[in-house]
Amino acid sequence: SCGRAFRSSDKLADHISESHKPNGGSNCVSCETCGKTFITKSNLNYHMTTHQPKVLHQVQCERCGKWLKNKLCLRKHLLQHSQVRHACDQCDYTTVNVQSLQHHRRVQHTDHKPFECTTCGKSFKLKSNLREHTAQHGSEKKYSCEFCSRRFTSKSNYYCHRKRMHSTELEQQNRRKEQEER
Repeated sequence: SCGRAFRSSDKLADHISESHKPNGGSNCVSCETCGKTFITKSNLNYHMTTHQPKVLHQVQCERCGKWLKNKLCLRKHLLQHSQVRHACDQCDYTTVNVQSLQHHRRVQHTDHKPFECTTCGKSFKLKSNLREHTAQHGSEKKYSCEFCSRRFTSKSNYYCHRKRMHSTELEQQNRRKEQEER
């Protein structure tokens, strides 16, 4: 039942015998890629789409069948199948990728912070951390600490700062308020 219509019963019979062969040993059609068998050619054709890449430029790993975005991604993916591992000499971290090991060493085992904020001068190990930090400069700092000159973009950061940095002043302030209420 593929939905096709024919003007004569002869054409319909030809179509059924050619495209909709019943399940019966040699009448089955099988997928050349994976060996699965199907009752009809149309079922096989539909199944074949599972073996095709989702995007025209994708490439498939011959080892595991995974589809990857491009040849560069395939090269990186193939390292996963490699037995060669690169180990960190300062901890138990291992990877198949030399660049990942270099990144790990820089972030985990050095104090080097090459990414500096042009607004306030604060430095970061990762560019992503700098981007996150810089976004805060764009926000309006509407919460101002009454004990020092610091300003904050969020109420929670403001309250945390007061609690951590000015606990003594807060206690004194609370005592004064209690005395005024009496």
